[in-house]
Amino acid sequence: MYRGYELTRGVKVFLIINIGVFILIHLLGAFELVFVLGLVPKLTVFKFMFWQMFTYMFVHLQFWHLLVNMLMLFFFGPQIEYFWGTKRFVFFYFFTGIGAGLCSLLTSWGSMSPVIGASGAIFGLLVAYAVMFPDTIIFLFMFFPVPIRIGVWVLMGINLLGALSVPGAGIAYFAHIGGA
Repeated sequence: MYRGYELTRGVKVFLIINIGVFILIHLLGAFELVFVLGLVPKLTVFKFMFWQMFTYMFVHLQFWHLLVNMLMLFFFGPQIEYFWGTKRFVFFYFFTGIGAGLCSLLTSWGSMSPVIGASGAIFGLLVAYAVMFPDTIIFLFMFFPVPIRIGVWVLMGINLLGALSVPGAGIAYFAHIGGA
């Protein structure tokens, strides 16, 4: 039985990798690694840097970006992993993260702007959690208690509006939608 406060193996590994890469980039001052590890659509497509489809999910430059993504992983990941098992959980995380990356490639294939962060994979986990536990109450934007099945739709709508109304905003809205 899942007790709600235990970190599972896959979640621990993803937390350690994400935090470790963040610390490493900042300690070394190696911000140019973003163009090697981040998903730079033009480099991925034309320079065949396909590893970026995997590595971009572990790169965060802003502390708040890392914190929010890791909190979502911490809160929602363990219960999903507990019910699915580590192997299926890890597969799903990469499947949604790569799906998010593909959406970014399809919508901005000629861009040199790096796409970074676990947000696409995290959005996939939120959708999975909403399907598995639809009546779980979350506090949307920390103030509004709603069932997660509704909260996920609200977040999808916000991302779709952002993608259509503010192209080039520096937020990979289509990656979020692709992860879902």
